[in-house]
Amino acid sequence: MIQVIIDLIPDLYVPFFCIFVLYDSILTLPYEINAVWNKNINIVTILYFLSHYGLIAAAILQIIEGIFPSPSRPQYVHSKNFEGIV
Repeated sequence: MIQVIIDLIPDLYVPFFCIFVLYDSILTLPYEINAVWNKNINIVTILYFLSHYGLIAAAILQIIEGIFPSPSRPQYVHSKNFEGIV
């Protein structure tokens, strides 16, 4: 049982990161509204929105790709018998 969990750890990094990004964004949304959305738009707020919401969009797309993998994209396989791209 322990070995199964250890084998799954490399596959869980990306989903955990994506869920953490979304969770953090939801928790800090009220503070973000007060600090950023109620201010005048300038280059700093534009850069903030691009970086913050670009990261959220990438996390959502990564979760979607994990649920519905593309058949034309090669999948990376990690196991103790074989490691590589199929």
